[in-house]
Amino acid sequence: MAHIPLESKISLINKYVQINILRNKGKAEHIDFLENDIFSDIIEDLKTTNEVPDVPVISLSATINSLSAYQENQKALRLQINALLNTLETIREEESEEINLADIIKGLREMDQN
Repeated sequence: MAHIPLESKISLINKYVQINILRNKGKAEHIDFLENDIFSDIIEDLKTTNEVPDVPVISLSATINSLSAYQENQKALRLQINALLNTLETIREEESEEINLADIIKGLREMDQN
C-alpha cells in the first residue's frame, strides 16, 4: 500500500465504519474491493509507518563554543587583573621604602631653625 497520511487513514477508517453502519440497515449493491483486505492493509501500514518518530538531535556545540570563549576571556581578564595587582603592590612597597616628602620638609625647617 502506498504511503497515506495518518489523517487520511483515520478518515478511511471512519468512512468504513459509517458504511458498515449503513450497510447493516440496507442491502449492499456494489463492492469494489474486499473491505477486510483494505482495512488490514491500513492497519499494517499504520503499524509500519507510524512508529515512534525520531527525536530531533539538539546540538549544544554553539552553547559550548560560546561558554568556552567566555571562559577564555575570563582567564585573560584574570591575568590582566593579577598583573595590575602585582604592579600596584610593587608601587606600594617602593613608596613605603621612600622617605616621605613631608618628613623632608619638616626636617629642613628644623635644621633652618637651629
